[in-house]
Amino acid sequence: FATGQRESIHRSMVRALTISGHPKQLDDLYYALLDLVSNRGGDNNGQNPTIVIPRLALDAIIEAAGRLDITDRAFATFAELEVLFQVNPDIHTYNALISAVASSRSVKMLTLLTIFQDIEDKYQQLLARKEQVRNSDEETLSGTMPIVDVDLQPNSKSFSLLLEAMCDSGDFRVLEGILDHMEESRVLPSPRSLRRLLVALAKESVNNPAESSIEVLEKKIRKLLMLRSCGSEALMDSKDTVDFNKFVFNRVNNIKTKHNEEEKEKVEQIQ
Repeated sequence: FATGQRESIHRSMVRALTISGHPKQLDDLYYALLDLVSNRGGDNNGQNPTIVIPRLALDAIIEAAGRLDITDRAFATFAELEVLFQVNPDIHTYNALISAVASSRSVKMLTLLTIFQDIEDKYQQLLARKEQVRNSDEETLSGTMPIVDVDLQPNSKSFSLLLEAMCDSGDFRVLEGILDHMEESRVLPSPRSLRRLLVALAKESVNNPAESSIEVLEKKIRKLLMLRSCGSEALMDSKDTVDFNKFVFNRVNNIKTKHNEEEKEKVEQIQ
């Protein structure tokens, strides 16, 4: 599937699994996939390669579990992918898990960062395996397991989900490092996530006016927004996007101005 088509199908499946607010539809799909696994039997290896477990369905189950606030179920399904369903998780699967955690009622940044670390570890293992294959002869490689090449690099959606989870949790402790990493790698989150982050930090600066690092973070976010606006994607080049960025900057400044005026009035009343 093309990226846009895949996302559209994924969203539709998640919506269908969560629309009732109960896990019945999720259970029905999960056990239907288990039936497919059991029907793989029949040859000497106990598997019928003509039966393929749809990865999109598994990704939808993982994200839907989080939206139904049964995050343990999301992690359990993720853990079963390779062993039970013979499916290797890719970045879309990891994004589904990140979204599941971010959608739960109590967002835990440590859990999300642990998932990102797991992605990095798996990606480095894949690179090491590819390097080993390049440096080995055919005789050495005979009998070894073939490489399953999957996309494991965090993408725009991965970072968008992470930033929006930060806004929901109010935990910005590792934000500066993440912003620097995104700029260096040129993997930029959605403009919506960056704008929402700007507004969240503006509110944070009102609550914690002594926090000097917030201004530094805001400058970094504005830079990423400008990079997005000047990007090659059609959406990013549009005048409307640039104008909306200005609207968000004005909104952030208005929040700070209003706070300063309120503080000034308080001082005048005391005097």
